[in-house]
Amino acid sequence: MGQFIVKYRLLVLIVGFIWATAWVLPPIVPMGVSLAFLLVFTFTRNVPYFLITFFLLLFFSDSRQEVFLFAQDAKTYSSLLLPINFLGSYRNLKFSAHILPHLAAYLIIAWITILWADNPALAVQKTLSYTFIVTIIPVLFIQCFQDDDEFLKDIFYLFTSLFLVGLVLKYVLPEFVIMEKNARFTGLLGNPNGIGIFITLAFIYFQILLRTGIVKFNRWDLILFYIGLFASLYFCKSRTAMMTVIIFYALNLIYNYSHFIGWLFFFTLAYMYEFILEAIPVVTDFLGFSEDLRVENVDKIKRGSGRDIAWKFAWDNIKDHMFWGHGVSATEELYIKNYRTLSMLGHEGNAHNSYLTIWYDTGIVGLLSLLLGIITYFIKVSKELPFVMPSLFAVFFSINYESWLSASLNPFTTMFLMIATLLGYIAIDYLPLKVEKDEEANNSEEKELILSS
Repeated sequence: MGQFIVKYRLLVLIVGFIWATAWVLPPIVPMGVSLAFLLVFTFTRNVPYFLITFFLLLFFSDSRQEVFLFAQDAKTYSSLLLPINFLGSYRNLKFSAHILPHLAAYLIIAWITILWADNPALAVQKTLSYTFIVTIIPVLFIQCFQDDDEFLKDIFYLFTSLFLVGLVLKYVLPEFVIMEKNARFTGLLGNPNGIGIFITLAFIYFQILLRTGIVKFNRWDLILFYIGLFASLYFCKSRTAMMTVIIFYALNLIYNYSHFIGWLFFFTLAYMYEFILEAIPVVTDFLGFSEDLRVENVDKIKRGSGRDIAWKFAWDNIKDHMFWGHGVSATEELYIKNYRTLSMLGHEGNAHNSYLTIWYDTGIVGLLSLLLGIITYFIKVSKELPFVMPSLFAVFFSINYESWLSASLNPFTTMFLMIATLLGYIAIDYLPLKVEKDEEANNSEEKELILSS
């Protein structure tokens, strides 16, 4: 961790300076400072600094705190710098497993739905930003790794730091990281659901590094990460995050035993997710956490979160345009327009379901194209990495309770793309090259033995 701080000491000072200005000056000032630094990183081709700063803007924009209001506009303007960074990166890139071809059909459909979108101007903006994220983030991420093989560990340290800062603030500045209305821990994010999603994706990223051996960890790396992740999980009381961790470990054991049984189990659970929901109180009761994690029974889970109201409302509106949707971001507009009605019923927020959100936005055609694109990509990668499908199912479980995959300018979609890209790079590029190098080394040793004899 200390090496990470020393290596990125300039960036740490910059982020600290931006945060300090945000406390005492109007939001336009820290926003301008953020964009100025991002411009400098762009034109000096400092891609690691740009990518980390861009991610932090996405991360802070999810916060409910006024001090981070500047990040809402800053992330939108900074996304326009992505193509410039892309132009300076893609020519020198050497990797085969890009997720873009698998998601191209969804992007095309999303652009087509603009023709009949409820709000065409907003749909264009949202579709463009989604296209930028899907196309460019994987390229920048892999370039950073190819230029510096420690970059993967740097991202690990970044995630660990965000966990630990949130935990420290719980005791130093509790009102900053604990929601007043329900006393639940949010970390540096906007709500407990946000920190839950972050836990899920950071956990999967860590498992990739650990299981492939592409990064070496020392004891303190593991201690700090586990403390940050599991303490955040306990304090935020996210049922979804807890179940995704359990699902990953359970499915991974099955896939290690048999790929066929793993696939069978995967599709069985995909069609019987209610079984998983019902298992939450059983598991937490066994562990003695039922009261702490708010899971006394299944009905309370559904009613207490308001998700059943949100899901029913989404489904009732999907029926009007079942096949082609209303344009990207239409779901968000729908819930804003009906905020008062839904609030009276006991729900606040969006659809809390990526499947329903994407379905309403781009129709069943768009939803199926996105899911099939993701599944085919992960199948391709899973031939070399058996834990890939457990990772995918954990993500699919997460997006069943939150709408993050349907949006572009949040930290979670970017994290997912990093994960998918890293898996593809390891399976298609890194492992074959490693095998080839090992064979060459063995052949050289054999020749030396023959010559010496």
